[in-house]
Amino acid sequence: VAIDMWSLGCMLVELYTGAPLFAGSDEVNMMQRFVAILGMPPDLMIHLVKKNLQRKLFQKKEGKWTINQSSGGKTKAITPSHNPKASLKEVITRDCANETVEKSPGGHDSFVDMILQMLTYLPPKRISPEQGLQHPFIVEKVNV
Repeated sequence: VAIDMWSLGCMLVELYTGAPLFAGSDEVNMMQRFVAILGMPPDLMIHLVKKNLQRKLFQKKEGKWTINQSSGGKTKAITPSHNPKASLKEVITRDCANETVEKSPGGHDSFVDMILQMLTYLPPKRISPEQGLQHPFIVEKVNV
């Protein structure tokens, strides 16, 4: 049985924090949210996107891909994350409804690491379900 690790990562963050990780209003806004936390997708992925959608989501400036700054008729400055781990940890810490995590060794670090491995843009590079079950966040919780 195939497991969609990206979706599982998003659901786990929502269960963990009580808030959706990428609550976008449309496909452009959703991509903006991905980029703000995870950084720009690899050029390879952008090149694989159908041209009409590619133009809607991205723009090329000075030979480099960047995220489209407009969504739903509104323009908002979106800065791609250059440190996805820090960006994700900031969102999780801000939204976390799980106060006991703060008291555990490493706080959110182990959870953030596992989620980042689930939210890797390129599917072959994402953590597998088997690897996920062996991740320290899961193993530490099981052994408590």
